[in-house]
Amino acid sequence: MSQLASLMSSSIVQQSATDLGNALKSIAEHTKDVLTYLAEHRADVTGSAKDLVTIAKIAGGEVWSIFATVIQHVGQFFGISAKKC
Repeated sequence: MSQLASLMSSSIVQQSATDLGNALKSIAEHTKDVLTYLAEHRADVTGSAKDLVTIAKIAGGEVWSIFATVIQHVGQFFGISAKKC
């Protein structure tokens, strides 16, 4: 127990604990800043997110359409007859 007590009171352990505390404090402050920014700009962030979802849906639909067309053409090339999905 005395070895454990001396280890815990060593300058290396004490400095490490201080550094860890400072790092956690910094993370908490940055998290607070991000949450404050999001709260102040909620409408902008929400609008941007909706726009990104809309763009993703359009892009996904176009990619699927191109993919389906390519598959249809490959099928026709090999003599496989199928309707476009």
